[in-house]
Amino acid sequence: PATHASGPLHCTGEAIYIDDIPAPANLLHGSLILASKCHATLASINVEPALSIPGVAGVFTSDDIEKIGGDNKMGPILLDDFTFLPVGEKVEFVGQVLGIVVAASQEIAEKGTRAVAVEYTDDVEGRAIVSIEDAIDAESFWTDFRHEMKRGGNVGEILNDSEVDGKRLVIVEGSMRSGGQEHFYLEPNSTLAVPSESATNLTIYSSTQAPTKTQDFCARVTNTPAAKVVVRMKRMGGGFGGKETRSVFVATAAAV
Repeated sequence: PATHASGPLHCTGEAIYIDDIPAPANLLHGSLILASKCHATLASINVEPALSIPGVAGVFTSDDIEKIGGDNKMGPILLDDFTFLPVGEKVEFVGQVLGIVVAASQEIAEKGTRAVAVEYTDDVEGRAIVSIEDAIDAESFWTDFRHEMKRGGNVGEILNDSEVDGKRLVIVEGSMRSGGQEHFYLEPNSTLAVPSESATNLTIYSSTQAPTKTQDFCARVTNTPAAKVVVRMKRMGGGFGGKETRSVFVATAAAV
């Protein structure tokens, strides 16, 4: 049998992933500012406590994207998500990205993230939707793409009148739930963004299944021509579709 092309590198630990790339000079580490509350409105973000920490190089929010003329909206099909949630917008889920702290080390960046003061308004009217039943009760339906299923006649009558090999059909009715979840990849979402003054303004090393989408949104958010953004992806430590579009939020934050 043929040997897997990357098998020896994987087995010896020599395979290079994003986090294994030698750090460029003056590398800064990023830590995302994440929402701790959902179903509420983002009232304010005070980054001054983080900026006062030695080693913190900067804190970036939606205001900074606006300053450079970038497009804060993103999404694989519909532009219905933000790179950094702006103040005044509804927080859709715990963990939604509000900004990023960059610092001389990962530890300092994470310390800076914890220091950012985030305030929320009272819960918005209604309640969180976490199940199919909740969505039906709230009449919260996906309306952007509609598909119609047409049936010929009365389904119950057709089933009752149908036979297979001369025998009437056995009709079983009920409902079921599946708790299956998508495979989880061993390598987390990772991005290394390297700016330059050459013909390529930005080189993005990203663990992604969608280099083209990554290029598109990194160009949009930084107000950079797509032709000047290069995305490189050597290998992934798993993806299963989870890195087709869901990895882009890390890349855009790093690009800013």
